[in-house]
Amino acid sequence: MTTATRHDTTPATRSADWRTRAACQNLDIDTIYSDERGDQAEVQAACLRCPVRTLCLADATRWEEGPYQPWGVAGGLTHLQRQALRVHALLGEHPDLKQAGMLVLPQTFGDLLWKLRDWSLAAVVTEFRGQGVTASAVTIRVAMWWLGCRAALVAQPWSGDGRLMSVQIHDDHQQLVQKLTAMGVSRTNIALHLGVSPEQVQAARQAWKRAAERAGQELAA
Repeated sequence: MTTATRHDTTPATRSADWRTRAACQNLDIDTIYSDERGDQAEVQAACLRCPVRTLCLADATRWEEGPYQPWGVAGGLTHLQRQALRVHALLGEHPDLKQAGMLVLPQTFGDLLWKLRDWSLAAVVTEFRGQGVTASAVTIRVAMWWLGCRAALVAQPWSGDGRLMSVQIHDDHQQLVQKLTAMGVSRTNIALHLGVSPEQVQAARQAWKRAAERAGQELAA
């Protein structure tokens, strides 16, 4: 793939000079914009060693300046991860991409982030706080995504938490889900933000509804 091809097939930005240094220059354009996991893993591996990864991601997340790119990998994140990052932006949460770039280095915290890949994001943040790292949750999340980790707001059941993911949503994230719903965020995008399936979000919602109905019946009795 040539530099000209890369320039023409990527959303326009104010400055395209960094593209000539992108590590994806020799990747096929169909691979870059693919939603197949194997293709995305190949592109993300290139992004991890890319010297302009942060510039690429900054360009890809200027949502207010143009249409969102709903496919492929950009700045080391898949389009689903970028959509979750957009929900963070709606909540006023913005990553420090330079700091995220430091966190992924093997000589800093890259190895630790990989070891914690199945933990909830809050648990990872707590671990980092204990080591004196004050990076924001969304900054740590971007670093974990760059390394290929889940970086979900809920933990895998085998990570030590033990609760089903739908139970974690029910117990820990009701206010967040209600806030995003009130903001008009779709169930699909809420699920992307949490790092779970839409069905798991719906299961938690139904449990909250049943609990509210029971509480209403008890008050009426």
